[in-house]
Amino acid sequence: MLVSLTPVVLFYLGAFLGFAHASPGTKSYLRNGQQPLEDSQVVHSLASWEWQDCGSPDDVGHIDRLVISPDPPQPGHDLTVSVDFTVDEDIVDGAEVDVQVKAGLLKILTQTFDICEEAEVNNAELQCPVKKGSYKNISQVVALPKEIPPAIINVDVQGYTVDDDDLMCLKIVLNFRK
Repeated sequence: MLVSLTPVVLFYLGAFLGFAHASPGTKSYLRNGQQPLEDSQVVHSLASWEWQDCGSPDDVGHIDRLVISPDPPQPGHDLTVSVDFTVDEDIVDGAEVDVQVKAGLLKILTQTFDICEEAEVNNAELQCPVKKGSYKNISQVVALPKEIPPAIINVDVQGYTVDDDDLMCLKIVLNFRK
């Protein structure tokens, strides 16, 4: 289902900074003293999707902007994901992201991906090593399968540097219910 979407989105959404939703105040996804975002801190919210940088100020990566097109996403159509982000130190081989994808309460995918390997395999616009700094409008087109069920799809991405420091945390919820 969303497995074809995950590796590319990992690089752009997870690497620097794939997807999940947790109610504000949920601490089950947080680690190393991170604090949950409050309701007023949800960055983008529509009837069809929302995203949240759930990381702490000490994380290596920070998402500044995330845009998808078409908005709302449509099963069976290409999805362009565009991200602005900042990294406070170089991202090198060995950095990883843990991804969990759910359709409602059903887990579809729980897997760890090597960020640099996924970027290379998917011919991503930005390749490792990613140097410290700000990046604007980094985008990738991915094909959404037409078999996406009419459900709420949650993806939780937690990234770690090669030294196992927190790289980023991102939560996205996509509502494919009609």
